[in-house]
Amino acid sequence: PPPPGAGPPPPPPPPGAGPIPPPPPGVGGPSPPPGAGGLPPPPPPLGAGPGGPPPPLGGQPKKRVPKLPKPKQNMKKFNWTKIPDMKIEKTIWRCDAAEIEKIELDLDIKTLEDMFRVQDAKKETGADAAKDSKPKVVSLLDMKRTNAVGIMLANLKKTFAEIVKEIQEGNETAFTIENLLALKGSLPTAEEEEMLTGYQGDPKSLARAEQFLLDLIKIPRLAQRIEILIYLHTLPSSMAELRKTINTLMQAINEVENNVEFSKLLKIILSVGNFLNSGTAKGAAGGFKLEALLKLADTKSTDNKTNLLRFIASYVSKQYPELIHFMKGLSHVEDASRITLESVREEMNNMRKAFKIIEEECSAAFKEQEIQTYQNKLNRFTSSIRSQSASLLKLQEEIVEKYKAVAEKFGEDPETCKIEQFFTTIANFGSLFEQCIKENEKEKIKAEKERQKLDRLREKEEARAREKEKKKDSEASGSKTAAGSGGAKDRKERVKPGGSTTTTPEKKDEGSFNSMLDKLKDRSNKWAANEKDKSKPKVQGSDSNEVISMLSKVRKQAEQ
Repeated sequence: PPPPGAGPPPPPPPPGAGPIPPPPPGVGGPSPPPGAGGLPPPPPPLGAGPGGPPPPLGGQPKKRVPKLPKPKQNMKKFNWTKIPDMKIEKTIWRCDAAEIEKIELDLDIKTLEDMFRVQDAKKETGADAAKDSKPKVVSLLDMKRTNAVGIMLANLKKTFAEIVKEIQEGNETAFTIENLLALKGSLPTAEEEEMLTGYQGDPKSLARAEQFLLDLIKIPRLAQRIEILIYLHTLPSSMAELRKTINTLMQAINEVENNVEFSKLLKIILSVGNFLNSGTAKGAAGGFKLEALLKLADTKSTDNKTNLLRFIASYVSKQYPELIHFMKGLSHVEDASRITLESVREEMNNMRKAFKIIEEECSAAFKEQEIQTYQNKLNRFTSSIRSQSASLLKLQEEIVEKYKAVAEKFGEDPETCKIEQFFTTIANFGSLFEQCIKENEKEKIKAEKERQKLDRLREKEEARAREKEKKKDSEASGSKTAAGSGGAKDRKERVKPGGSTTTTPEKKDEGSFNSMLDKLKDRSNKWAANEKDKSKPKVQGSDSNEVISMLSKVRKQAEQ
């Protein structure tokens, strides 16, 4: 009966409407809105049982329970992937309740049970009994998933108990980063977890992959723990790499800011540019944007054989040789050109996210009274990460301010000229400048070799000219000797009948120079005497040729 003062009970529900759901245990029914009047909801009718499930919250569709009888035997399972209930509403699976109930009532249950029941084990004796004594292995996962988990387990090379223990204690050193990433990819999905926990048979009858996943899902906050193990592995090295990156930027900024050679080279380029642009709107400049350094090679010479950059490199080599290796003082600029402040900020954000996850896990482990070893490790790691993160954040802020100052020093806008663009321009210019220095040096060596070659040719020509002149002088000297008095001092003469004279040379060595000279003189005198005697026939051409041949031999002997 209703409590006193509560008024008459409400009428019973209409037929087929089902019992009215009771309020949650220990909680009264909802109070009517102010001013609405009326009575509180009645208790469930007597004998109506516990009633149906509470109405869905937040407008979510009510889950329909299939009206199918429970199989009388163990049935073989159909391996499918269930669609979450909250996604059914907008799919083809949402259908009229009456329609699906009719399908369920028409289902041939008996045939299904006969065809797909699990075969009962027969009692056998002897060899057959021994053969079938091996327990049946139940596999709930598809073959691809089973293989993936099996490969991961083979790489871990640990027992299930060891893996679970290392995860619970947060021992990241027990795994490689590859092991942890594979473990993360092998974690059971929500559907697999529901399937495994709902398995009513003996867990030992499950296949190896299913047993492992069943052990894993017993670990509280499994996915978070695996993520923490990955952070324990990667965060220290990631933070060290980030610190190295920030230090590279800082060193590059300091080098550019304090490099005297680079500043002087820019002033030389400024003077050259002002000369070329004299009398134009671009002339009389007090400075120029650094991007112009990469355009120096675009200004060609009149004969198109060289360019302005090569001229500057050549000029600096001669007048300011101390500047040609200015890039040695900018050793970190090339590495800095491959770093962006956006990438640094992104890494810092990733650090902060990881730090937040670790802090949340640390708090959860404390509340749930996790293994003390795990809590202690998280506390130590959190403390270390916190101090390092603060230090890196301070360095990042310093980099931003330092770059702003050095960019403005070179007349650049730090908002439009990004740090990687700033350093890339300087690095590329340095590379082009050094290349021009090398090319100029090669051309200088080539020109020197050409000069030496011409000098050798000129010396040969001069030697040939001297030889020719000497030959002419020698021939002239020989002619004078042949036309002389006949060399009375060096030979004995006798008069032949008819008035002709013959010369008897003194006895000398035929192979010696003097002997050859005497022969020549004798032959010449004979030829001259024959020429004077008109009554005798003239000396034939062979005689004159013989004189010339002997003269040539004498000349060679004289030169030697």
